[in-house]
Amino acid sequence: MFSNGAWAKIWKCEKGQGNYYVAQMSTSRKNQDGNYENDWSDGRVRLVGTAAKQAEKIKDGDRLQIENCGVTNTYDKEKKVTYTNYVIFAFSESGGEKKKNTKASPTKKVEVEEDEDLPFT
Repeated sequence: MFSNGAWAKIWKCEKGQGNYYVAQMSTSRKNQDGNYENDWSDGRVRLVGTAAKQAEKIKDGDRLQIENCGVTNTYDKEKKVTYTNYVIFAFSESGGEKKKNTKASPTKKVEVEEDEDLPFT
């Protein structure tokens, strides 16, 4: 699902004609059988603001977590068509590797796997 906090895979990312990037991306979810299936994809997602600066380093196949995004719809009365626009303002990258965080309590440290359930391998 395209939403804040969702993990997405970048299939392709290119510089747009302005101060933005355009990405082809998708998200997946685990089905009842334990397999991942595509639940959203779009080839015209705009990366603007902070995300546009971050996009300069994106490679095809990278995974990212959407931190701040928006969706708008416009309706063309003449064509009787609704257009949906997806925009990402900020994201964080997984770097393709599992991240380990050390969370400290007053008495001990605990290592936690943060993205072990990512739908992309």
